[in-house]
Amino acid sequence: MADRRITKTKAAISRALFDIILVKNISDITVTELCQKANINRKTFYSHYSNITDVVNESFDEIIDSYAELMETLAPDYNSSIFDVFSSFMIRSIQYNGDIARLLKTSNGMWLEEKLQEAMARIIMETFRKSHTSAISDPAKISIASDYISAGIVKVYCNWSLSSDTSSPDEVLKLLSDMILHGISCFEE
Repeated sequence: MADRRITKTKAAISRALFDIILVKNISDITVTELCQKANINRKTFYSHYSNITDVVNESFDEIIDSYAELMETLAPDYNSSIFDVFSSFMIRSIQYNGDIARLLKTSNGMWLEEKLQEAMARIIMETFRKSHTSAISDPAKISIASDYISAGIVKVYCNWSLSSDTSSPDEVLKLLSDMILHGISCFEE
């Protein structure tokens, strides 16, 4: 178990980083600025990290890991459809993590979007591999399908959370489901 002081210090650094990246590009953040915001000294910072990039990677990885854990708990037996897993994920993300939507609105949002898509693709790939009902057994096809599905869902989620669209999560998910099952013919009346 980690020392509580280390955990508390790293949490303060992570919170300070998040506050700063909401208003400033990651590449423009200095160690001094982060230390001031976290109320720590530079020596303390360097006892845990080598540079800002280390903090960013660790902080974003924690966000992505929490999402990956959520996705895995939503389909522990891999019998749920991938769409059901990500539908639930999307709704819960919106309900419980406004910070992600706020971060997506910043210049740093694309980086988070990319990491989120990569994590989703990994989970989808594992779901395909472990699914007894999966018609896809070729690893190359599983990879293509995972990238396609995860990129689409993440992009829709990001665009929807950033837009002034008044569609409910259920409406967005219904449209996604129809498109996954029926392609663009779902728009035909």
